[in-house]
Amino acid sequence: SDRVVSAPHDGARAVVLDIDGTLTPDVTQVFDVRPHAAGVTKAIDVAGVQLIYLTARVPAFQFLIPGWLERHGFADGSVHVTETDEHREDLVAFKTGVVDAWQEAGWDIAVAVGDSTADFEAYARAGVARERIFAVRRDGDDACQPGPWARCFEDWQAIEEFLADASRWTTDARARERSSEGRR
Repeated sequence: SDRVVSAPHDGARAVVLDIDGTLTPDVTQVFDVRPHAAGVTKAIDVAGVQLIYLTARVPAFQFLIPGWLERHGFADGSVHVTETDEHREDLVAFKTGVVDAWQEAGWDIAVAVGDSTADFEAYARAGVARERIFAVRRDGDDACQPGPWARCFEDWQAIEEFLADASRWTTDARARERSSEGRR
């Protein structure tokens, strides 16, 4: 669904994930999935955090996205695709607009992950704090694309390990306490 829903309570958290190049190995391999990516979305969902999927995929292949997410075991979330030529011509504005809409609906963006400079710029323009913006390196690249991100990850296994600490994506003190008690 591409609907923006109102946050159910103050402090409700969401995670923004680009699809192509982020959940897929690179922007051209739209039928493949990166190892561990789906598992991370399941853990986020189990923690009660809303998932927001974003993509600028060409219209001819957009209809495949819901089935691809389901087939590869990704958690349910809101899927947002470019719908107009204007969106496709200014990807930063499109993605910024989606993130802005979720924040205006009361959601706190806990983490935003992407693979492109456009992703990082959109998240930053929407007011997502730099320490909550993460880059994932595209397969075959030596480094992450430039932009206002806090950390570059080689793959989703590294992201999975980093996000295992619930305090990374929740401001709920009780959740942080449970997380630290589990490590004792």
